[in-house]
Amino acid sequence: MKNILQAAAIKIAICILYVKEATSTGAPALPHEQYSNLCAVAEELATYAPAAATNAGKVIQQEQQLMRNDLKARIFAARNQKQAVQALMINAALITKCKSSLTALKTEVQTAISMVDAAAYLAGRIGEGIDFLADIHQSGGSNAGCLTNQGGTGVITGRTQVKTCGKERKSPTGGETFKKTKITANGYEGLSGTIGLTKHDHGTAKCHMLAKSTNTALGTTDVDANPTYIDGYIKLQAGGSDMQLEDLTNIKTGNGGSTNPHFKKAFDAVSAYKPTKRSACDLLELTLEEVKTSEQAQLIYAILGGNAAEKAYKADNKEPLKQAIAKAFEPESKFKENWLEKINKQQVPKTAAGETTGGTIDLENEEDIDKLRTILNYYSAQSIKRELTKPTASDSNPSCTSDTETSKKAPTKEDCKEHTEKGPCQDAGCKFDGNKNDGEKCFADPEAKTENKEGKDGKTTSSSTCAGKKQGECKKENGCK
Repeated sequence: MKNILQAAAIKIAICILYVKEATSTGAPALPHEQYSNLCAVAEELATYAPAAATNAGKVIQQEQQLMRNDLKARIFAARNQKQAVQALMINAALITKCKSSLTALKTEVQTAISMVDAAAYLAGRIGEGIDFLADIHQSGGSNAGCLTNQGGTGVITGRTQVKTCGKERKSPTGGETFKKTKITANGYEGLSGTIGLTKHDHGTAKCHMLAKSTNTALGTTDVDANPTYIDGYIKLQAGGSDMQLEDLTNIKTGNGGSTNPHFKKAFDAVSAYKPTKRSACDLLELTLEEVKTSEQAQLIYAILGGNAAEKAYKADNKEPLKQAIAKAFEPESKFKENWLEKINKQQVPKTAAGETTGGTIDLENEEDIDKLRTILNYYSAQSIKRELTKPTASDSNPSCTSDTETSKKAPTKEDCKEHTEKGPCQDAGCKFDGNKNDGEKCFADPEAKTENKEGKDGKTTSSSTCAGKKQGECKKENGCK
């Protein structure tokens, strides 16, 4: 009898072990909390590339505007000699106000490339991992599967049911703003080691692919070592045991560098990215006060404004200097109208840009930097030409100079027709008629003559003839004074 009871006990024990083994049916479905949090991270990662492109594009636009304003001010100075000092002071003040961001942009682009690369790779891994889990489900979706749905009543039945998770690629020109909410200063928000409660247990889900022993993706064969899923965040567990997750909320100082390398790389790259701060650079918003207080504008005024300006610049009290600068722009109430708008709304003939067709170019709407450079070169050459044709005193003896050295050359038709505005036209010694067509408004004065006195022998007296002569000899020499 005793032997019979022992045999029965053994059989019962074997049955219990068999039942236990039979109910160890792999791993539970991934809880909905983990599914939702992973996809939220992937969604944010997918916005980083267009956000970086948008910000860099805006910085480039700002730099282009700064360059256009700089060129227009220099063109105005070259065309209007009598107002050149004011134009250069305005330009200096604008440069002081709107600092170039090119150096910062270089750093931004370099860090943005690393960020976009790491973020796109990680978002792709998360998205494909979630899609694969969604595809592993029982026909009809009757609870067997690997990805728990929102209500916890079943499983996601295929990747077509996964609507977000970084799948939609944002346009690089869509105006996306850089927002970093899922990646914090320390790690990934929501990706903790705590298992979500909204899940299907292993007995119902039968997600063998997330188990490493008992019932696995290899059938009844155990999976070797310690396999993980989605860059180490999900750790495959022993059949029937609780799921394990790597805590990524503090990846900055945690172990993520070795166990979750791509989460760590994306975190570091996003943390290193520094968008360039932009500032308003509108020429028309510049104030006279900003010109007066600009150190660069003050220096230009000191260099070009004469001895009094230089003395005021060197003084400790800069108020007289500021007042002198303000006086150069009188009336102050029309600073914008008389200076900023005139610089911005210049019109030049197309010939100044090397174009053979007639008509003018409106600089206010001209965005071609290279064309503006060409126009500046043209008027800079014209300005140098005017300087070279100005009369000069005798090099060796200024007290005895040739009459021909004080002669002035009347502007030619070609010299005049380049001007389309009254001020530059008259400054060049030409006549202006606003009723005429472009190319004809500015013309040479028919009454203007080139003065060129000759000596009694009918020969023009040169500077070398007069140079070095004393007063008596100077008077005797024909054509000297």
